[in-house]
Amino acid sequence: MIVDVAKTGVAVSGGADSIYLLYEMLARGAACVVLHVNHGLRGAESDEDELFVRQLAERLGVDVLIHRESPAPGNLEQSARRVRYAWFQKLVKDGTIEQVALGHTLSDQAETVLFRFLRGSGTAGLAGIRPATREGMFRPLLGLTREDVRKSLHARGVAWREDSSNRNLEFARNRIRQELLPQLEREWNPGLTGSLGQMADWALAEETYWARRMKRLAAKYFVGGPAGIVVRFPRRLDIAVERRLIRHAIETAKGDLRQIEYGHVEAVRAMRPGKLSLPGITVEKSFEWVRFARAGSAEPDVLDGVGLELLDAANVYNGERHQLDWGILSDPLRLRSWQAGDRYRRVGRSKEERLKLLFQKFRVPVWERRSWPVLTCGDRIVWTREFGAAAGVERTESTRMVLVVKDMPGFPNRNL
Repeated sequence: MIVDVAKTGVAVSGGADSIYLLYEMLARGAACVVLHVNHGLRGAESDEDELFVRQLAERLGVDVLIHRESPAPGNLEQSARRVRYAWFQKLVKDGTIEQVALGHTLSDQAETVLFRFLRGSGTAGLAGIRPATREGMFRPLLGLTREDVRKSLHARGVAWREDSSNRNLEFARNRIRQELLPQLEREWNPGLTGSLGQMADWALAEETYWARRMKRLAAKYFVGGPAGIVVRFPRRLDIAVERRLIRHAIETAKGDLRQIEYGHVEAVRAMRPGKLSLPGITVEKSFEWVRFARAGSAEPDVLDGVGLELLDAANVYNGERHQLDWGILSDPLRLRSWQAGDRYRRVGRSKEERLKLLFQKFRVPVWERRSWPVLTCGDRIVWTREFGAAAGVERTESTRMVLVVKDMPGFPNRNL
């Protein structure tokens, strides 16, 4: 379905699909601007494509915008796509156009789904080419095959350009288009293109459902913070939900799912306490908690989040375990991170306890322990995060001046 807006950019390479799309948009009365990107990869042929598009736009009375930029070395196909989409998104963002129409067809969809299936993609990959994106791009030709488009242009007497690089069998997509898919249709299923398109529709519906549900699941299981994304995995959790939570956590912490494959997700599922390195992400497990942090990211300095304030007891509500009697604290105070061997006696306890055992008892993840704040007075601990003031220095009814320790919220789901 083509949606008419004040101004739509139509991506026109000069090929049959994009030419057909432009004619259809204009036939439906859409206010269009032709968008053409010249990557310069085919020398004079690229310049001839640009000239062809310019002349076509002039004949049709449509404005044309040209962008010239060579893709970065490496995977030229992917790099060129990023260049085009970055330009399209810039035009939408700065208000030059409101959306961009792209000429992908059902044939492109089938090739994409088959290619991703051969690479081992899950349903996210098998959803193929999206009909529309949040960035303002939409693809109204996904219901037509490449053959449908060419027949229509032949009937109208409309010419188009052929990209010589489409014949280069060094590109995997070209081998799928010219060899594999035709062979499968001849020998296995004449309607395979349509079947692959239906698979994409099915997978897209599944992904849309999970995207909506993931918001509720993330709110239930995710804990955000400066150290990355932390997920609580209950012992009994459906495999499908667990896999989705892992993928979503990786994407949230890393920013994308590039290079993340099925085996990586399964490796996280099979983790024992410890660390695991994945492409662009570090995963760490402790108890039922799993932390996902971007590879190379620095550990936060939690001591920066701890503050001390001296107040008159009459002005402070007496109900917090993070209040100390200033009159008892005679030696210099020092705020530091927890160290092996640290121990102290909590308020209401008859003897000292090792912090390490408290961490284990209350299931404090290892990444939290590394910089767990401790306040000392001389050689003894007088306060530590969550567990509060030490016995003997806590605020009492006779306290006149109160030292209030202000700290970030404690780790959730612990009953101290």
